Order: sequence, then structure tokens, then C-alpha cells
Amino acid sequence: MQMNYHKYAVSDFLKDDSFILWRLLGEESDYLFWTHFMEEHPEKQDTINEAIRIFKSVHLNDYSLSPEKKEQLWRDLQQSIATTTRDRRRTRYFTLSAIAGVAAMLALAFWLMPDAAVIQSPNTVALVEQSEQPTYNDTDIRLELANKETVVLEQDAVIQYTESSITVTANNQPATSTKIKADHKKKEWNKLTVPKGKRTSLILSDGTKIWVNSGSYLEFPPAFDEDKREIKIEGEIYIEVSRDTNHPFRVYTSDMKINVLGTRFNVSAYEEDAVHQVVLVEGNVEVTPGKREPVRLSPDHMLAISANKIKTSKVDVYSYISWKDGLLQFNSEPLSLVLARISRYYNRTLTYEDNIKDLKCTGKLVLFDDLATVLQTISHTLTVTYEIKENTIHFSNTKNKL
Repeated sequence: MQMNYHKYAVSDFLKDDSFILWRLLGEESDYLFWTHFMEEHPEKQDTINEAIRIFKSVHLNDYSLSPEKKEQLWRDLQQSIATTTRDRRRTRYFTLSAIAGVAAMLALAFWLMPDAAVIQSPNTVALVEQSEQPTYNDTDIRLELANKETVVLEQDAVIQYTESSITVTANNQPATSTKIKADHKKKEWNKLTVPKGKRTSLILSDGTKIWVNSGSYLEFPPAFDEDKREIKIEGEIYIEVSRDTNHPFRVYTSDMKINVLGTRFNVSAYEEDAVHQVVLVEGNVEVTPGKREPVRLSPDHMLAISANKIKTSKVDVYSYISWKDGLLQFNSEPLSLVLARISRYYNRTLTYEDNIKDLKCTGKLVLFDDLATVLQTISHTLTVTYEIKENTIHFSNTKNKL
């Protein structure tokens, strides 16, 4: 890292790659460096805090830059992140790309953001027998096993499941392993429940990796059948299927079946959403929507299913999978859609006046920001205002308040 930060102004920090990566990924080495720097240069703490505030406010509708310049800057930054992620993979079995870094940053930099949510203690893993008094509630992530045991998990935990054990890694802490006994004769499936406002990820026994978004339910068998692998989903997942030509992989939702061999794709099938989607990143999938004819997707394409029609289109896939990296990316999306995704992510009710629902949003929101910062960013960039009443946040047109 450069050692002339004591001469930096706010604008200099905002252009510095190390500063940007610290705010996005929050590696322990970055945290230690910046902590040490501010201890030695307390006169720079206000400058750094101001740079942090501005950094968190420029990801949505930053019209001060041309679209070409914004996209180039973001590509450069993504390349830096990818390089950092590849380096981490050399020393860790599995990380969640930017998600693991975001979780670490929240825990390590909490003192810089007093309004941030309290991070739970690492390795919160508990087995609860069905006959015992439950020690979880509806806001907890939980894995209900077919053998009637329940594993209670914390935010952004990585679950590695085998037929004999469950290993959980959280907040970059040492893994915690729990032995289980799976009854292969029973037809009951394991069920992973991820409430709104929470996220987690799962590595299945075959090596398939699944990121599970807020407000989702994932079911999978204690052991895969000899001739196929099947899971069920309600909500949203991003999945990297371990290739096995002898054991096809199938994903079921309420209104479609997805056949794959080895690929990467995103499924969004929330019950309350009018449109369900499959976005293919790599490989090939065949989607059967209800009783209709199967549709084969190519990479960088999306299949959208609604009550009245089926539509296939070429898309920017990152806009649909950015949530797994702790970001929301939008490209001329209506405000109503943006608020719906934020509502699910933070588990807060967001309402809005009808005359602003179609305001277009373009840009990126960093989701490790506390909700208050996200709301302020939207308010400042879209000329809207909001009011908070208990658990409901209502948006309205700023002009109506004048």
C-alpha cells in the first residue's frame, strides 16, 4: 500500500484502489493497515470518514460521469476484485467472492459505522431436537433436517453438507462441524429457511454450491438418488452445479423444472412475484415452464415466466446475480422494482406513491451499507423523500413536499 496517505484529501482517497477495495471487501490486512494508519494520523480520521460517506452515496444514478466512463471504472474495479478473490482461493477451500469480504468488513469496521446492525457472534451453530423447546425464531436462518434436528445459523454463514456431517464457517472464523445421522429410507427432505433480511450459502455433498437470497426456502434430500440429483426452491438462488454426466441435476420451483448437467445460473421464483426468471451465466439449461414445451437457454440469456407469457431475452447477467456479491446493480429499472429488492434484503416494508413508481434507476448500491445510508442515497439522487413510521418506510415525490 502507498505510504503517503497523510497528504491525501477526500478526493484522493476516493481515487485510491486500496481504499476502494477496503470499503468493498474489508480484508483483515486492509483493516489492520487502516486502523494503524488512523492511530498514527488521528488528524486524518475526519477526512477518511468523509470519503467513506461519499463513497457510499455515489453508487446509484451517478450522472456526473458518462455511462462509458462509469462502466470502464467499474470493470477496472471488478478486475481488481477478481484478482483479490483468486488470491484468496489459493489459501481457502471456498469463499463467497465478495460476500465473505463484506461480512468480514461489517464485523471489523463496525466502529466506523455506529448505525450498522450488530453482528452476531461467530459460529452460532446449534442442534435443536424437535421434542425440546425451540431456541430459534422466525428471523433466524435454520436448516431443518429430515431426522427432525434443526441447525440454527447466523447471517452469511457457509454451510457444507455431507450425509454424515454439517460444517459451518461464519465471519471468516474457524469452521464448526456437527455430526448427523441421515435416514435414507425416509422420503422427507432437508429444508433450509432464509428469512427476509438474511442470506446464506450451501455446499451440497456433490460439491454443488448454492447462494440463497433473502426470503427463500431450499429443500434437498439427505442423500441424492443413484440416478439423479434434485432440489426444490421458492425464492432466489444462484447455483454452480458440479458437473456429473451420469447424474443429471434438476431444480424444481412451483411453476418450472430446470434440467442441467454442469452450469452456473440464477433462479428467482418468489411466490409473491408476478414474474419468475432463470438467468444463465454459463453452460446450458433446459427449462420446462409448467405444462408448456421445454425451452433451452444459452449463456447471457434470461427466461421470464408470467401467467400470460414466456419470454427469452439477452441480458446483462450481472444485474441478476450481483446480490451474491453484496451489491444491487440496476440498468434503467423502475423505482418500484428497486424498492422491492431492498425491502426483501433488509426485511423492511417500503411503500411509495404511484407517481414515482416508474422513476428509472441506473447504477449500483453497495448492500453492506446500513439501510439509512441506502435510503439517503435514493432520496438524494432521485428527488424523492421518505418517512419512517414504525417498520414502514414510505417514499413520495419531493415536489409534493414543497
